[in-house]
Amino acid sequence: MSNFLNKCRVCLAAAILFILSACETDLNEVPRDETPLALSYGAAAPPDFAGMMHSAAATYTRYTFLNELGVQWVHLSSHWDSIQPEEHYWREGLNDAQVLFAQKMGKNMFSSFNYAPGWLPHSGKEDYVAEADLPYLVEYARRIVRRYDGYHGYGKIHAWCIWNEPDTERFWKGTRKEFYALVKAVIKGIREQDAELAVELGVPGYHTTIVAGRLTAGVSDEWLEGLFDSGAVDDADFISYHPYTSSAEKAASLVQNFKNRVRPYGFADRVWITEFGFPTRGTSGNAVMENAMPENVVKSFTLFAALGVHHLMWYHFDDDTLDSEDADSEHWFGLLDSAGGRRKTGYWAYALCAAHIPGKTYRRFDTAGSDIPASVQTHYFEGADGKCLLVLWNSSAADTAGARVKLPEAGSGFLRHDTRDATTVSADDEGTAFAAGSEAVFDLGKNGAPAAPSLVFLTWTVPSPQNQGES
Repeated sequence: MSNFLNKCRVCLAAAILFILSACETDLNEVPRDETPLALSYGAAAPPDFAGMMHSAAATYTRYTFLNELGVQWVHLSSHWDSIQPEEHYWREGLNDAQVLFAQKMGKNMFSSFNYAPGWLPHSGKEDYVAEADLPYLVEYARRIVRRYDGYHGYGKIHAWCIWNEPDTERFWKGTRKEFYALVKAVIKGIREQDAELAVELGVPGYHTTIVAGRLTAGVSDEWLEGLFDSGAVDDADFISYHPYTSSAEKAASLVQNFKNRVRPYGFADRVWITEFGFPTRGTSGNAVMENAMPENVVKSFTLFAALGVHHLMWYHFDDDTLDSEDADSEHWFGLLDSAGGRRKTGYWAYALCAAHIPGKTYRRFDTAGSDIPASVQTHYFEGADGKCLLVLWNSSAADTAGARVKLPEAGSGFLRHDTRDATTVSADDEGTAFAAGSEAVFDLGKNGAPAAPSLVFLTWTVPSPQNQGES
């Protein structure tokens, strides 16, 4: 009888833990499988891989931060209801200053078509456009795309998204069928205009980059398959995804699953992540302590690039509140706080990744001569310019003190970077144990123990790229 009661207590405790963990999980998260990550050896992260949500502004102060972070894509929050507040009243130049400033500062820019005006005759709310009102949206999209095509003196918006998280009732109040019709109509209108602009501008093959989707982690198969099967995104360039969850590893699993789901439609290698990040306060299940941000940022960047994600737009630039008692996690996603622009701990980790991952190819790391415990992951990137990056971390609670990594004989300029503040330790500082051809010794603490960092970020240069193959 006592054994039976003990088993009941164990089952009850497990059930309670399961319920508590479910309460802490983002409601949009739908765990789908635990398949080990199939990393894309040979995947090349574009030089402009790194972007930032809610980042555009026509100020030098803002771009001082963006340049320090290494951001290549800035996001413009542009609302239809602000640009066309009445049917016959347009404020097309509302965003000119921000677009032109981004161009001046050498940044790519992306924006969206969303937030419908209240004057639409058959719709009447910002998160819905009736099929009868689609001509208004198409006209708006065509006019704004043309204005910011880079040829009419107002700057250039380099990529356009259609709506935001339409698979949620928060942002789309219509049916799935109505949304598919919206996407199809907008893309068709833009592609027709592309052909017109090619002739008008004398630019053969003129093409507007369209990123469809902006779907949540919880998008259903029915929703996703309907988007493709309807033909709505046939002429889109990319599909985008928001894999919000409680850790970088879980997010990578969601991204892998999403890539597999869109693979039959030819989009597996055309995935943008247009939102991803972690709040550092609030009650959301994906909130993390600020001192855990550096590792989460580095792991996210590393795994997304290793999975062959095309672009990553971090969410987002700065916090939305000054109230330290504000429990809404939505207000705490920034890499800077709102009180004077303090750089939060994830700031330098983002800058480090943006400096060293874009423009590199993900390769297998030759572990011959190394003594690396099975719990330690190794992620190696190399650039055509001979610059190399190795990121290691302990993925379990096992103690990995004394892990040894054999450094390449041909390498030079070895640096270990602190992901918390971007300071470096060179070979000269660490002596022969950190020199080319020797073993670098790293004490990787237990995963999740803040006092013992479980991640190493190491860079060096070789005379020419080491083509180690994809096998």
